[in-house]
Amino acid sequence: FFLALLIRIFFAPITASSDVGWFYEHALAFLRYSIDFYAHPTNYVYPPIWLMIVTISYLLAQPYVTAPSYPFDPVFRLAEKMPIVLADLVIGYLLYRILKGRRGLVAAALWLFNFITIFESSIFGQFDSIITLFLLATLYAHSHNRNKLSGFFAGLALMTKQYSLFALTPLIFVTAGRSGKPRTEFVAVVLLIALVVSAPFISSNEALVRYISNVWLTRSSLDDWSWPHFLNEFTANEFCGFFQLGALISDLTGMEFELFVPLCYFGFACLALGIIWSSFLAYRGKLSSNQALLMGLTIFLTFSWYVNPQYTLSVIPFLLLDTLSSNRRRIWVLAIFLPGLWPFLAYGLLYNFSTYAPIHYQSTHLLQPLRDLVFSPIGIMVWF
Repeated sequence: FFLALLIRIFFAPITASSDVGWFYEHALAFLRYSIDFYAHPTNYVYPPIWLMIVTISYLLAQPYVTAPSYPFDPVFRLAEKMPIVLADLVIGYLLYRILKGRRGLVAAALWLFNFITIFESSIFGQFDSIITLFLLATLYAHSHNRNKLSGFFAGLALMTKQYSLFALTPLIFVTAGRSGKPRTEFVAVVLLIALVVSAPFISSNEALVRYISNVWLTRSSLDDWSWPHFLNEFTANEFCGFFQLGALISDLTGMEFELFVPLCYFGFACLALGIIWSSFLAYRGKLSSNQALLMGLTIFLTFSWYVNPQYTLSVIPFLLLDTLSSNRRRIWVLAIFLPGLWPFLAYGLLYNFSTYAPIHYQSTHLLQPLRDLVFSPIGIMVWF
């Protein structure tokens, strides 16, 4: 654990992605607008928890920064990444507590020294480790029949990044299936946490509309909710998942992506049916709590239309738990291999070490077809 911490602290102040700069701007905007934050146009598209965390990091860093108006100051880089780094360490500890003994040590090591976790928390600076921690804490409490505590952590996950909803939905039906009737405690606490966290930020009508459209409707425009606008979102953000298959065919053949509109509809249907099917299996007792979370996340990664590659990080702890608690140990390598590839394929690594604003990742466009293949349904389904 100490070595994992040292590695991350070494990289944190000397590296950054453009997202670190944006988080700096979001903290300033939150301090300027307070709870009226969502009423003003920004490119922040997440629920409030990370906004509050990064603002605290900003305030803690300010007395020590050498360039107060510079978003990539090394002190702010370190302060912004430390909550994510700490989440990495706690996840490793929970994996050890759940599996215990040698398997627990193996799981913790595969997590803590996995390149994607080091890259994500201490270099790239995205906060998927925090939502992963909340989801793992949800699972840990759920496995001990602590429904209210499990719902508390699930609510925090939902208020950190929206895609946790796809993991939590099958888990709700695991809870329902245990007693033969819906277990309302879990859902009630999740909704209560979501209400308590969100309510202060949606006090005005404009804030409510922007909160719904920017956060829960995938950055949709307030003025244009038409299908052509959503199609433009697909073509601009075909990171991975099912819609990447259309991007792959388009890249290889030169065909216009608009020709793949039926594929978009099919992806929507597969996403909905996949979550319904996994929820049904969970209700019938065919899935453990961990498998329900894992299946929900993987269905989201495979079929959703708006998936950033860093989301693959969230699957790793649950895949490790599934493989290390069974006899399918030969799958261990898959738990770390494909997720560890994406930084090389989706982004150039050197720009994260730039002193100034990073170079745009599209400079690595020659790797695009390979990246498309890895994150098409072919790659993700084989991985799953």
